[in-house]
Amino acid sequence: MTTPSTITAERSVSNVVPRCPLTGASIADIIYRPFFLAGVAIVLTLGCVWGAINLFTIGVKESFSAVSYSWVLAHGHAMVFGFVGFFIMGFATRLCRDSRAQLCGGHDSHSRHCR
Repeated sequence: MTTPSTITAERSVSNVVPRCPLTGASIADIIYRPFFLAGVAIVLTLGCVWGAINLFTIGVKESFSAVSYSWVLAHGHAMVFGFVGFFIMGFATRLCRDSRAQLCGGHDSHSRHCR
């Protein structure tokens, strides 16, 4: 049997927003940061370094065919998936959260008004 106090307790538990243990910010506010950081790290390390190695090889041997086609594909793969795979997904998680809050009349996306 469900009593009114049980219903109130269930609602208060379901409205608890997880918080970051380090900053105290809502997890929804910072969920995009690892995606951004991973995207930038992959693009700047794998993508750019591989591209620089390819360009160096082309310059030293003075031939565009000096670089293996698989190395060109690997460079492109790292650039595209580093950017699209992580950076855009991180941006989308931030954008979706903000737009959801706007649709709910300025309320936070975790409030009971947006469910």
